Amino acid sequence: MPGRLARERLIAGLAVAAAVWAVYFIVLSAPVLTFDDFLFIQRNPIYQLPFADFWRQLASLQYFQFSHERTYQPLTTLLHFPIHRDPAAYRALGIGLHAANAYLVYELGRRLSLQRGAALAAALLFALFPAHTEAVNISIFKGHLLAFFFSLLTLLSWMDGSKLALSCAFVAALLSKETGLLALGLVSAYAVCFEREKLPWHLKRGGALLILAAAYLWFRFRLLAPAAVLPAEQLPAWSPALPAAAFGWYLKALLIPYPLCLMHTLSQSRLLFLLLPFYAFLLWRWRARPMRAFLLSWILISLLPYLHLIPFADSGSMVPSASYTLVADRYLYGACAGSCLLLISLLYETRARFLLAALALCWGLLSVLRSGLYRDWGGLCRQSAACAPQNAAAQVLLASYYYSTEHDYTKALAAYEIAFGLQPSIRVDFMDPGLTHSQGSGYVLGLLRLRLRDPAGAQRLLAAAALVENEPSAKAALHEKLGDVYSALGKEKEALAQYRRALESAPGWFMPFMKYGASLLKKRPQEAAALLVQAQALIPSGDEGDSALRTRLDCLLAESYRSTGKVSLALRAWESADKRSPGQLDILIPLAETYARAGRKAEATAAYERAAREIEAAIERIRGLSKGLMKTEDAKKLLEQLQRRRLEIRRAFDRLKH
Repeated sequence: MPGRLARERLIAGLAVAAAVWAVYFIVLSAPVLTFDDFLFIQRNPIYQLPFADFWRQLASLQYFQFSHERTYQPLTTLLHFPIHRDPAAYRALGIGLHAANAYLVYELGRRLSLQRGAALAAALLFALFPAHTEAVNISIFKGHLLAFFFSLLTLLSWMDGSKLALSCAFVAALLSKETGLLALGLVSAYAVCFEREKLPWHLKRGGALLILAAAYLWFRFRLLAPAAVLPAEQLPAWSPALPAAAFGWYLKALLIPYPLCLMHTLSQSRLLFLLLPFYAFLLWRWRARPMRAFLLSWILISLLPYLHLIPFADSGSMVPSASYTLVADRYLYGACAGSCLLLISLLYETRARFLLAALALCWGLLSVLRSGLYRDWGGLCRQSAACAPQNAAAQVLLASYYYSTEHDYTKALAAYEIAFGLQPSIRVDFMDPGLTHSQGSGYVLGLLRLRLRDPAGAQRLLAAAALVENEPSAKAALHEKLGDVYSALGKEKEALAQYRRALESAPGWFMPFMKYGASLLKKRPQEAAALLVQAQALIPSGDEGDSALRTRLDCLLAESYRSTGKVSLALRAWESADKRSPGQLDILIPLAETYARAGRKAEATAAYERAAREIEAAIERIRGLSKGLMKTEDAKKLLEQLQRRRLEIRRAFDRLKH
């Protein structure tokens, strides 16, 4: 018998894993999504820290300030530390978690007395549910998968009577995401529905869970430094009808998971409200049927955190969902398990089981198509904006794609203008090298005007935003961009003043020091060198310490040292820049000149020869272009510039020989 049970479990596990793999394997080789994965995993500065420093801050009371998360999920944050550089690895982890969750749904079905085939059918429906593609494919949503995994383990441990496993699984669920608290609700619903006559005994048995939950709530809301809460004016209007509309939307999505979209617009239609009395009727009708009553209760319990039962300004952890989208596909993850088990319990023993097979096939195909769309980030953003045209966050998502991926600033400006027209108070997150900040319309539109070479328009927008901005990081970024604007307008004095105000607002940010020093380079090189040295000390290490920025800083330092007669320091800076970005003419030529100035003729000759080879190769590449491209003004100007550089190098060679 044990051997047969093990074989059944193995077959179920392999079937579920195969279904999940068939739907999601295509995502493993997809490009990194700009939608949060790039910012909050790959480029997140916390993952560049040594592990000892990372662990100390992860376990501190400043978790929210350290991680920039809005919900407490240290276990999820920890899981990303060893794999944050490898997109395939953290996606594979999400796919593996989803397969494990689907298998646990099978185990739960068997505990609820479903036949082996029925439990497996429920697990497969859960595995193939199309709305799961958001939680599985976007890695920053892994907290939903992890919390659900440990919540299911908590429920199964309760059913098995294992006290140690029960407590450990519940603690892990709480550390995965705050929704891990729902495990207590699921356990309570199971006890009420299946063993109501033993409630006093269950209260005594569940004392450990109650103590753990109370200790967690005390730690989370009394000891931990609170997460940043958006001002009330930046949040959508709350109304008493909103929870009912949200619950109706989720019930509809569980029945008909279409359209799938990263952002949704919640419409308070009559159909959504009609689903509520239908749900209440079923709950009353099946009150004497333990399994059906339990699974119906499961749906409501799993959706409780996402129904906006508390007005946004007082909701703490609900602020992020309010500020971006009132309803989301990923929030269906936990509720879907209850709905799939309920559907199987109702239809599997009837002639409608063939409809279940057709439903699984349709869901699987839809999931494959949706996962394939994650390979086309632009298509996904455009689909989101088309799916929710009245959702400001969907327009922001499309605008960010145009800005950061296509570098089409005209389209980005148009999309951002639509977004701010829909919700003027919405904020956009930026993760610049060394500084994370959230900005309103003035900064965003001003930045785009600057990219489109309209410094006068940018100046008006940025200056107005700087007057009303109080948050230090956001204010520093505004003044830094204003400095760029005044530099573009040729107003050197005003640019210096703005860079100085930027470094006063964020003294730990290297960028104002670097730009302030660059502005002083020609007239006050010694002062410029001191500022650039400070910038070098502050520039972040790891991925965020962008190689191009470090190269630029080395070049500026070399220029400042050369202007003050510090030839050895200038050589060291030029060599560092050349090592980091070899083959750049703007580095090789001054490096050769500095070698010559230091009397190091052999090194100067070698650097000139390298520069000459780079120029010849560049000229050949341009001449190899098609005739149509060769006739463009840009190609002609570049060719003329390279030929002048070649002549300069020949003259420098002659001077070096004599």
